Amino acid sequence: LIIGQDTDGLTRAYSAGLDWAVKLDKADFAGKPELVWQHAETGGMRLVGLQPVDGTIVPPEASQIVRPGRGKTLEIVGRITSSRMSPTLNRSICLGQLDASVAAAGTVVTVRLPDGRDITAKVTDQLAHVDPSGDRQQLVTDVAEPITAAIEPPERARSAIAPDSAVAAVPATGGAPDAPVCIYDQSGLAKFGVRAAPDGSVARALGTGFARTTRAADGSLVVGSGPGEWLVLADPATASDVRTWLESATGSAGEFASVVDLTHGRALIRLAGARCGDLLAKVCGIDFSDDLTPSGSALRTSVARLVTDIVRDDQDGVPGYLLHCERSSGRYLFEALVDAGTEFGIESLR
Repeated sequence: LIIGQDTDGLTRAYSAGLDWAVKLDKADFAGKPELVWQHAETGGMRLVGLQPVDGTIVPPEASQIVRPGRGKTLEIVGRITSSRMSPTLNRSICLGQLDASVAAAGTVVTVRLPDGRDITAKVTDQLAHVDPSGDRQQLVTDVAEPITAAIEPPERARSAIAPDSAVAAVPATGGAPDAPVCIYDQSGLAKFGVRAAPDGSVARALGTGFARTTRAADGSLVVGSGPGEWLVLADPATASDVRTWLESATGSAGEFASVVDLTHGRALIRLAGARCGDLLAKVCGIDFSDDLTPSGSALRTSVARLVTDIVRDDQDGVPGYLLHCERSSGRYLFEALVDAGTEFGIESLR
């Protein structure tokens, strides 16, 4: 659901499927009379999920949804607001605004494409096309007796996970070699944020773009965390040299660019093991299959309802993910991941 695209200034909470967030049983509050009226109102537009009958066709956004009007005219009863080809479902999926009279689940509507062709689409039961019931995040495994993991934070000075101990990076080693999931506090790694033009000389020096990663010659991991935005992770022993390199690259670029040391302001957690993707699926809505998020992928999303940068970083053929968030949220994220990983026999390494 994209605010401002799937909704507009006339969209109401009940028409956008957000009624779960409205509690009319509370005492009087600002806006309650309007919400009571909206709850009783049955007309107007509704935000619905749509799937074209021909799943190979992706109707462009803003395509009109029509029905026969008077005579030979057509009546516009809605529009496509978002449309994509889903790699998970292998078909096109859409959201759209529809008149309430044709917004019931199962209704077949006509979509007029910009080239004049008409296609049919069916209104879905829910707005979510993939896993609408959330079953994917309620995994049941064959682990007979899950290993209960301690959730005490690592005893590491000034770590974002345990703020009272020495800055140190715990190497991603140790634990049982066949452990389904291991979790490591790597907050002590040096972290540098870089901002520059996405297609300028700094971008070329860093060697990677948005949503991808690369390894520098000294072993530092360069992450394209956003358009014109990079995160560089380095061993503390080489932090000074890495910073010098970054400052040299940005200082001589001839463009606006900046380098900021984020080491003490961010938490960094590593998950590794054959089941770490299943663990993340319980707390994040992203599809972590190898074909969609292969090693070297980078994205920013919500993990356990926390804005988090995720980097797929496999090592020696073992799946691995780096999770980067604000320092103040590090302990919460660590404990949320340990809690979600208990059924997989997670090993917490400190």
